[in-house]
Amino acid sequence: MKRQIWKDSIEERRERYREILSKAPLLEVPCIQDSVPGAKTEVPCILLGTSEDAKDYVIDTIANYVTGPALYAYIDWVIRSAVEAGQKRLYFLARDGYLMYHAAKIYCEEKYIDMDCRYLYCSRYALRIPMYHLNQAETMEYICRNGIHITPVRVLRRSGMDAAFCRQLAKKYFPQWDPDQELNRQELSQLATQLKNNDGFWELCEAHSKKIYPEAETYLVQEGLLDDVPYALVDSGWIGSMQKTLGQLLKHIQGKEVSLHGYYWGLYDLPEGMDKDAYSAYYFGVSTGESEKIAFNNNLFEVLFSAPHGMTIGYQDGKPRFGKTDERQVALIQAVEPHLMQYIKDISGKTTQDRSRYHSIIRELFDCFMCHPTKEEAETFGSVSFSDDIFAETDQRLAEPVSEEALNSNHPMQKMLLASGIKHGTEHILAWYEGCAVLSGGNIDKHLKAWQTYKKLLTKKQERNWRNKS
Repeated sequence: MKRQIWKDSIEERRERYREILSKAPLLEVPCIQDSVPGAKTEVPCILLGTSEDAKDYVIDTIANYVTGPALYAYIDWVIRSAVEAGQKRLYFLARDGYLMYHAAKIYCEEKYIDMDCRYLYCSRYALRIPMYHLNQAETMEYICRNGIHITPVRVLRRSGMDAAFCRQLAKKYFPQWDPDQELNRQELSQLATQLKNNDGFWELCEAHSKKIYPEAETYLVQEGLLDDVPYALVDSGWIGSMQKTLGQLLKHIQGKEVSLHGYYWGLYDLPEGMDKDAYSAYYFGVSTGESEKIAFNNNLFEVLFSAPHGMTIGYQDGKPRFGKTDERQVALIQAVEPHLMQYIKDISGKTTQDRSRYHSIIRELFDCFMCHPTKEEAETFGSVSFSDDIFAETDQRLAEPVSEEALNSNHPMQKMLLASGIKHGTEHILAWYEGCAVLSGGNIDKHLKAWQTYKKLLTKKQERNWRNKS
């Protein structure tokens, strides 16, 4: 473990990233090559800007020295893989695919590659709700799944029905809890049992799903997903469930099986019953990339690679409808995007070199930024609101100062005792644990080391479960 590097100043951190990138000349930002080796200041460069503001400096640094190289390496792999597989069209899925889509268009233009890149407005929510009426058991499992800051109202809102109506239902169905009360695992299990046995709720879900189904069908047909053209999906990944849902929806529309292939940054698992050969992962797969998974945070990745628009919550007249947006998230993407696109343009114009070192370099960059962030990095990127639920209706930050109790509850032994019921207490789920630890102060090294140990154990468990399942 790299102890104490979270103490880097913002200038020292940029220098650390530069040293890592120097191992792969192709991925170096042009400004690096214009700098005097070992110098404390850099030659002015339009790519990096000259702002003295610490936040802008941190954003510039991460865009040009971390997310830029990662984005280029991923798009380079996606396009080459798609061309080799005979794909003629790529659909980049909202919202994680937004920057990937724009980067891919630049990459193909610079390298004269004929690939039809398209951006598909969608979400698990927008695609699943039209499908609810086709599979009751699968629908109820999805509605009742766990997450961060789960309340009775948030569970019911996964049905797609109006918020005010869901609040009325929460009071009617679950009088033992306040509609906005945060539920622990045991309470959520009780709620799920009650809801799955509630025929009245299922009838409401079924009717709402049938009502909005035609709009989803109109949008997908309009966007060419039934065209007789070889195409694939591109997304960040994690489980790959959107590919399964989209395939089911397309099958229902045209009355026959649809073969979809997906390219993903990383995969921890695959949806039940899916062909593993239909999923390709770049950075880590369900049974590969243990060290990459440990030095990675998918919540932070989603913040870095998001879009300046809200989540797709449905369709109307062939156009997407959006949920609320977080102003901080929009501002962050708008600040990062120009730097990233210029980086992709500059790097794509270079002669291709050996790609064998990309993985190790990205892992080092992510280990610094994601697992050992400086205070300035944690403040800048942790300030964005984050929710793993379909509606971003929480003001929870990706990272913020928390109590010593919250940090300790995420240590391996404490998590085991809480999960087993031996110890009773609150389960504090932190979206970016390392960022929270750095911002909270105290014994930061102890907390970072404990979290790394937990991630190692979790990764081994995930891979063991996959081997047993497959």
